[in-house]
Amino acid sequence: MEKSQFSIVKGKPVFVFFYFSLPWVLGMLSISMAAIVDGYFLGNYVGPTALAAVNIVMPVHALFFGVGLMFIVGGTVHAGNYLGQGNHGAARAIFTKTMVALVVVTLLISGIIFLFSDTLLHALGGRGKLYAPARQYLLSTTPFFVFYLTATGFAYFARVGENALLAALTLVLVGVVNVLLDYLLVVRFPLGVTGAGIASGLSYVVGFSLLLGVFVGRSSGIRFTRRMGSFQELRVTALIGFGEFLGESSVGLSMLLFNWLILRYQGVAGVAAFTLINYLFWFALMACYAFSDTLQPLISTNRGAGKVRRVNDFLHLGLLVTGALGIVFALMLLVFPRELLTLFIAGNGPEIEHALRFVSYIWPAFLLSGLNIIFSSYFTSMELPLHSMVVSLARSIVFPGAFALILPLFIGERGIFLAIPLGEAVAFAVTLTLFLRHRPNYQPALPVPGEM
Repeated sequence: MEKSQFSIVKGKPVFVFFYFSLPWVLGMLSISMAAIVDGYFLGNYVGPTALAAVNIVMPVHALFFGVGLMFIVGGTVHAGNYLGQGNHGAARAIFTKTMVALVVVTLLISGIIFLFSDTLLHALGGRGKLYAPARQYLLSTTPFFVFYLTATGFAYFARVGENALLAALTLVLVGVVNVLLDYLLVVRFPLGVTGAGIASGLSYVVGFSLLLGVFVGRSSGIRFTRRMGSFQELRVTALIGFGEFLGESSVGLSMLLFNWLILRYQGVAGVAAFTLINYLFWFALMACYAFSDTLQPLISTNRGAGKVRRVNDFLHLGLLVTGALGIVFALMLLVFPRELLTLFIAGNGPEIEHALRFVSYIWPAFLLSGLNIIFSSYFTSMELPLHSMVVSLARSIVFPGAFALILPLFIGERGIFLAIPLGEAVAFAVTLTLFLRHRPNYQPALPVPGEM
């Protein structure tokens, strides 16, 4: 086929959607598989306490990625609009400003974590036998956060610049390097959770190094430029991506809440079991996020070009694919729960039994989570940040958190398990209500500033 058939604004929507999404899905799943292998090595070579310690630190990671995605997603939506209007200078400027903001903010937050690590760990629940491994994992990953976010930013902007295949292949390589380093630093040289943290960090250094070249050459449509113009535009960028920040950071708050409740009802074994479920849930969500990420440049660019029908087509494709994936993942959990869980911890210990009980209640969440994610991405791409924020907060903290706090008072620890699927269901009802009021129709994109 001719290259024009895969053009974001001209190609057949089905071909364009899968041309951009499948490589990105492969890359994102490689990253999530690396995390799963991470869990396998930690669970089988270090122990359940290591898994629980990693989960204790996850809210910090969620906050970091929330801040990063706020700028990255807002920046890519802006860049897509500008490219759709033919304004390459503005697209390069917003890319450069976004990357500068990522570096500055990440270094500031990293410094705060190093200064107040003990206080932070205490607040997260890293006490007793969880304290030492949680501290090791936190301090071994924090120095690499600037590479996590800049490499992720490069990958997102590479897709907008129609370098989707290169971005995806880089993510695949990051996943492969992570797995190899996990084996070396956790198994061969038993550095425990510190080795796992360093392995993850170094893999993103590799990704950063590979993608940097895309944005410094003159041949790239989106590249670094000295003609950035005013940084005031970042306020609008952050507003557009604020829903992503709330989504990620509220996931962190939700994990903190669930960790606290599970520690109270089931102890460290329960938190380790929750970590196993998180690995499986995260793998499924990464596939859905990959398709929703694909939609952002497709919808924003076509919106900038005024092509409303294509916006509808891409949205419907995203909903269809993620809905089907949700059914597949739910069936896998129902049919093969023990086989999936024993990938991380062998035998029939209390962690496995707790996790099996989790599975029996949580599986319906897989049916709706992908649809909520797609709608949130659609709202962001249409520059409706308030609606995206509502969806993100509703599905990640407001309803799951409320159910998790209230239901155990009446039905015991089962209420913790039921909180997640019930939260997704109520959030989906809210999402549909918002969507029916804001079906795809043409709204003027951001005004185009003068060439920078």
